[in-house]
Formats: sequence, structure tokens, C-alpha cells
Amino acid sequence: MESLTMEQRTPHGRILGAAQASVILVLLAVALLFLRGRVSGGEEGFLVSGTIVLSLGVGFGLSAALSYFLSKSFGLLNDTASHRS
Repeated sequence: MESLTMEQRTPHGRILGAAQASVILVLLAVALLFLRGRVSGGEEGFLVSGTIVLSLGVGFGLSAALSYFLSKSFGLLNDTASHRS
């Protein structure tokens, strides 16, 4: 039953996850758009796929940035490094 419950993530984890997804999707989109000119007959498919994936990557990046600034303004991001020492 415990495996069915969702674990609560910290704001740091959520922001980092969105930033990681953003980087991966943007790199995938760049690769698809690069292949557009290299594969004959697949220009349109690579262009459409690359554009969609790039849009998702940019969206995740904007989401991570917005989450960071909102979490900072709400006081959810504390300087945990100073508390450890």
C-alpha cells in the first residue's frame, strides 16, 4: 500500500526535475532539427517533431524558472547549507 502513495517532493526537487526535463527536451529538439536537413524525405516530420519537442523543453524551462522565483518569494527555499554547519 505504501508504494501507491505519492512521495512529497521538496521545492528544490521539483525545480531541478523541471530544469532537467527542459535540458533533455531542448537537446532532443536540436538533434531532431539537425536531422531535418540530413535525412532525405523526412524534412517535414523532423521539423514538426523538433518544433513540438522544443516547445515542451522551453515550457519546462519557463516553469522551472517561475517555480524558482515563486518559491523564493514565498520563503520555501531556505539556505540549507548554512543550517548544516
